[in-house]
Amino acid sequence: MQLSLTKMAADMSNQVDMRKVNLTVIRPWIAKKVLELVGFEDDLVVEYAVGLLEDESQPVSLTTLSITQFLTMTYFFFTSCWIHERCRSI
Repeated sequence: MQLSLTKMAADMSNQVDMRKVNLTVIRPWIAKKVLELVGFEDDLVVEYAVGLLEDESQPVSLTTLSITQFLTMTYFFFTSCWIHERCRSI
């Protein structure tokens, strides 16, 4: 899964003033979305996403690419571990 900067929505090109964003309010929403996407609670992913949002110097498009790549790598890592363990036990 790869995202192209050219395919991102037009509104993602606008920088957000994160000083005006209350991350305490957004954190539960992020946790809920992570649960929906990966199927289980994952504090590591939530903290990673919040950390990306706290970095005011990073553009929204780069934040999106970073979290997408992280989730993709995590999915492939755990899938390959599961397959390896399953094949070994047969």
